[in-house]
Amino acid sequence: MFVFVFATAFFACAWRIFAELNRYEYDNWLISDGIQNAGFTQQLVASFYWSVVTVTTVGYGDIGPNFLWEYIMCLFVFLAVIPVFSML
Repeated sequence: MFVFVFATAFFACAWRIFAELNRYEYDNWLISDGIQNAGFTQQLVASFYWSVVTVTTVGYGDIGPNFLWEYIMCLFVFLAVIPVFSML
């Protein structure tokens, strides 16, 4: 359980940082979801939501990658989740 919580928190923070690093260069997930001007807390909650949905393989599809580096991040998360689930 600790591994799941840690992985989810790590991926959520990384997803949020990716959006911040590319805030004005690309149409990132913050812009496509219309929360680029929302408060940090709302953006962090959205990041955790994406992380839990992705890590649990539910994949609703409402928050997703929009440019190359976000796609690469998603692929990394998908590949990193495989060993996490195999350890459970």
